[in-house]
Amino acid sequence: MDYRLLLTIVALLPALVVSVLPVAALSGPVTMVVGSVGSLVAFAASLRPAPQMPESPSLLRRDALRQLPENLPELPEMRRALVPLLKYGAGFDAMTMRDQAISRALQLVRDRMTKTRTDALSDQSVRELFLLNQLLRVTPGEAGQLAQLFQRPDVVLDLRDQITQDLIRQAEFDRQHAIFNAALEVWRSDKDGSMREMLAALPCDDIDLWHHVVLNHDPHDAEQRQAALWCVQQAGCDRATVASWLTYLATDGHLMTAAVTGDTAYLQAVRDVIDAWNAGTYKRQSLALAPTDSLVGAAQPFQAALEELAQVTDSDRWPLPFGAFVEYTGRTPRPRDAWCLESGRLRTAPRAEDYLTDISDAA
Repeated sequence: MDYRLLLTIVALLPALVVSVLPVAALSGPVTMVVGSVGSLVAFAASLRPAPQMPESPSLLRRDALRQLPENLPELPEMRRALVPLLKYGAGFDAMTMRDQAISRALQLVRDRMTKTRTDALSDQSVRELFLLNQLLRVTPGEAGQLAQLFQRPDVVLDLRDQITQDLIRQAEFDRQHAIFNAALEVWRSDKDGSMREMLAALPCDDIDLWHHVVLNHDPHDAEQRQAALWCVQQAGCDRATVASWLTYLATDGHLMTAAVTGDTAYLQAVRDVIDAWNAGTYKRQSLALAPTDSLVGAAQPFQAALEELAQVTDSDRWPLPFGAFVEYTGRTPRPRDAWCLESGRLRTAPRAEDYLTDISDAA
């Protein structure tokens, strides 16, 4: 078997991943994106200069047996470890999505190598499959080391990367699908409540909805203001959302209003958000602002607002949120304008295209 087999496997991997996805996940967006990845990989591989064909039929280099990892188990143990991965049976559905994708890839390699039963594979084939299985699971650094045992390290690493990326896309699709179903439940139910209560009741983090609430709420409406505060208090809130909230809070004068009216609870909540920002709590940064540099230059007025707040409250000046007022690039926030921020309800039924798109941008 030569390097062309692995190129074929990399090209076919999207089909392998799709083959293990739940039927409900096989919508146009996910199959289109996953399928296009395989086409691009195959095309890129075809542009590489044709290497000298190896004389050995092995996937491994000729000297690989002298460089095997010291902790490699004995051949009988390798064989036992491969059995469930090379056998499509009742246990397959109980595997994780990653195990299923790896199993499909290993089975394809095995079938191209030989039609022999797993328990009758040659020692060389067992070592190759076992090392490939390990490479598809270990950390990137460890995978890079194992790849050097193969005749084409770039190809086996491509295979590993594509499995990882396709599974990330599938996880993102599953997350969006759950968010969509949660919105459908709200639309179909007759439950009433404030926007904050509706947000807290949703079973999934919807960063696009949180972004919509923060950027479009009426700060003079107490319930909407509480809803926006709840959004930025969530650790999974996007940094662009939190930074926008902080900017508007200071520049629109609402921070000073809270100080003058003695709303200490609200002021403490704002300070907690700033402290959380500086502590690195908000790690997600996937949403773009329009324009992307709309917050650039906001540091000076924000600092002026904090200095004024310190004077009015006769306290020390709060720290600035470090690195908040920068350019925010990323994907366009998905539409959530069907939500009425005043009633906490959906005006219209949620549209699937507002939720199940752009899965290539794993958020």
